[in-house]
Amino acid sequence: MIVSGMADYALLLNADTLTKLIHPQDRSLVVLHGDAATATLVGPCESDAGFEGFFLGTDGLGAKHLLVPAGGSRAPASPETRMSDG
Repeated sequence: MIVSGMADYALLLNADTLTKLIHPQDRSLVVLHGDAATATLVGPCESDAGFEGFFLGTDGLGAKHLLVPAGGSRAPASPETRMSDG
């Protein structure tokens, strides 16, 4: 929308509350699966400033270790779906 001129700025918000999905006594996962939130304001810049693009990639080999089987509105978290057994 910024490029099209429909908006001057965009506020990108993201939040995770993954601690409700892990066993409360398992401190080894807190580093990877803690609660967090971010806010990023994106807007136009002069043509010779900022960045024009980026590439972010991964091979995906470790994806199975980061998948969360439940915890959203369709599949609420339960003791059976916790990410560790403590």
